[in-house]
Amino acid sequence: DERLGWTGDAQVFCRTAAFNFDTAAFFAKWMDDLADAQAPDGTVPAIAPNLMAPDMDGGPAWADAMVICPWTQYLCFGDRGLLAERYDAMQRFVERLRRTSPGWIRAPYGGGWQGFGDWLAQDGSADPFGLTPKDLIGTAFFAHSARLLGRIAAALGRPADAKKYAGWFERIRRAFQRRFVTREGLVGNQTQTCYVLALHFDLLPAALRPAALANLVRDIEARKDRLSTGFVGTSYLPWVLSDNGRLDMAYRLLFQKQWPSWLYAVTQGATTIWERWDGWTHDKGFQDVGMNSFNHYAYGAIGAWLYGVVAGLQPDPDRPGYRHLIIAPQPGGGLTRARARLHTPYGPAESGWKRRGRRWELSVLVPPNTTATVRLPDGSKPREVGPGRHIFRALLPATT
Repeated sequence: DERLGWTGDAQVFCRTAAFNFDTAAFFAKWMDDLADAQAPDGTVPAIAPNLMAPDMDGGPAWADAMVICPWTQYLCFGDRGLLAERYDAMQRFVERLRRTSPGWIRAPYGGGWQGFGDWLAQDGSADPFGLTPKDLIGTAFFAHSARLLGRIAAALGRPADAKKYAGWFERIRRAFQRRFVTREGLVGNQTQTCYVLALHFDLLPAALRPAALANLVRDIEARKDRLSTGFVGTSYLPWVLSDNGRLDMAYRLLFQKQWPSWLYAVTQGATTIWERWDGWTHDKGFQDVGMNSFNHYAYGAIGAWLYGVVAGLQPDPDRPGYRHLIIAPQPGGGLTRARARLHTPYGPAESGWKRRGRRWELSVLVPPNTTATVRLPDGSKPREVGPGRHIFRALLPATT
């Protein structure tokens, strides 16, 4: 089964994959498979090509690959053609979610299947689906897919659709808040993934974001600086922390060596990403042999954060395909240097930095026929630069 084209794995990893390889042709072909597997009513299965039940519903985060993957490919390669080719399929999917989501809540379809939940989370549940409510996950991804579809419509010159789906996002957002958010900023049943989705998908009132972030950090600290997220929450967790002023906690999770963590497997001699955080542990030995891959890529989505935040090399959503780059490294965690090099459609781009004490130096390579916005960690005004090699120096804050 792990050699099948699982949609959930694809959508969490496609951004990292596009850093490591030229995935444009691969994902264009796989989106053909996904469109072929889509049911006439818009249902998207959990795998493509679909070798399971013909009417299988992939459920939240899995089926949403129909929208997330083309948008990600557009950001990384600027392929508006892929968006145009798959627009009808994306629209059928989101329109189906509207028909099957009473009150804008992505609820059980006929009281049945709700998807894989926060698959393989370590949040205290003995169930591999995790503790995060499935209707919360579903509604959060409904909002996310509607918002992305609105942005895709705008990119394709469809202003009426862009306005429509932006409006849907706002209605889903309000429904999410009524159903899952308290006046004190508690979200769902307070798992890490509850807070991660609410913060990352912009589903909270601005006034409650600090409380939600504090609750997330409190849970991480209560677990002795360990995550508890599964396939749904893990890829967004470091972004939520670094984007909301807790870069320090993101680095603490990154360098954690006790499981569940990325480095735990490394301390056990792993050279590949495991499917489960606890694929093997000292106290329990091997996990269920029926499903315990030691060469799986979903949790490897941390790579996009390493490239985009630690090294600081990101595409610009307003000028995708690296026609314009965002270079904004965020040093921390005791690292003294980091470097990323990417072969963009215009040539190699680089962001590499090193530090000695508070003295920090950044070397940037901007490809021909492109531009970049460079943001330094000292809070100074962003620099706009053209092609070529550029060197920047800064004095880091004492707490960095």
